[in-house]
Amino acid sequence: MRMWGEAASPWMAEMAKDILGLLDTVYPGHPWKVHVYGDETGGGYHIRHLEFDGKPYGMNQPNAHMFGSASEFRADVIRKGGEILERVALRRGRRDEAEQVTHMEGVPLKHQPIQYQEAQKDKQLDQIVKTAIAEGALRTEPMPQVKEAGDG
Repeated sequence: MRMWGEAASPWMAEMAKDILGLLDTVYPGHPWKVHVYGDETGGGYHIRHLEFDGKPYGMNQPNAHMFGSASEFRADVIRKGGEILERVALRRGRRDEAEQVTHMEGVPLKHQPIQYQEAQKDKQLDQIVKTAIAEGALRTEPMPQVKEAGDG
């Protein structure tokens, strides 16, 4: 399992470590990355699931300094981690190694992993061809001159 925390100062590093620990407790076995940013006047954190092979999409909390209590902060981290798991079509809870991350819901197609992009483009092309055949826009029989050339 991979876990990664980034921070610019010692207190931010401690916050990143706390977030990673909480995510590992609630959603064990998942690879997480947490980036904590800001300064003494305020800041936030960004959580990513490392198996999503697209651009750096995840859940951002820009106002982490605004929570009134530690329990509000914990609830927000748990909610955001669970939301990421749902968006990549994984169950909340312990990681099942049989489940694979193929895409993330809500992310533009151009930022999805290449394999998913190609599969979606193939589906779109199949749908276009089926629609064109159903509407009679595509020929299903060869043109008469082609039939004659083939017969002769």
